[in-house]
Amino acid sequence: MKAIWISIWALIFCRALTFAQTLPKEVRFFWADATDARDLGQYELALIFHGMTLEMAQDNAELYNSRGKTYFDMAVSGQYNAKMDSLLKLALTDYSTGLRCTHVHDTIKSEILVNRGAAYGTQGQMDAALEDLNEGLRFNKKNINGYLNRPLVYQSLGNYKNAVEDLSLYLHLNPNSAEIYYERGMLHRVLDNPKKAIEDLDRAISMNPNLGIAYLERARAYANSGDKAAAQQDFERAGQFGIKMEPWDVEAMGRQ
Repeated sequence: MKAIWISIWALIFCRALTFAQTLPKEVRFFWADATDARDLGQYELALIFHGMTLEMAQDNAELYNSRGKTYFDMAVSGQYNAKMDSLLKLALTDYSTGLRCTHVHDTIKSEILVNRGAAYGTQGQMDAALEDLNEGLRFNKKNINGYLNRPLVYQSLGNYKNAVEDLSLYLHLNPNSAEIYYERGMLHRVLDNPKKAIEDLDRAISMNPNLGIAYLERARAYANSGDKAAAQQDFERAGQFGIKMEPWDVEAMGRQ
């Protein structure tokens, strides 16, 4: 489960906003190179460029946020497993330093807090993660990634109802994500609401018919609702994507 958890945090990690017009041209140039290198997985090169930017602009929250994201991406990339803990600590240090910079715009502060919350979550520090995510969303209620990160914390704490509420807020801001409809559908099933689960999973599959895991989850929701024929059909569809039933799925279908 840990690998899945890390990949989710990595996938949904925030990008820095661009309030960079006030930065000198040279800083913007090296920052762009750092971002490009990070996006290509060239993390060590990205850190060199980040070092250049911070030598020229030592009191800029966005630059610390950007380098913190690079450390985070390195930590969860799978390429630096032996250094994962130290890389997460470096990310947390940069985020905290960014928050201490002067004249930090509320929107940037929100981004940094949401990012730091993700790093704490990856470390398993859920109380610290939740505190940062709450604070980040207080500074910017439209920080869409906050509504993706915070449900992961709620799920780890067993607070599925709040996780559903956050995913609903996300979908209000971005209704075009099959993966999030799948995620909310799964949580509705966990909350023993198969009707809402099936509605969300129908939507996810209509948006992305190749989302194999959604067929598995919808099969479970159908099984919970008592419609075993529909459940069997979806289990077979999931199998076409290489996704197999778990032992408890077999039990739910009444087979040995």
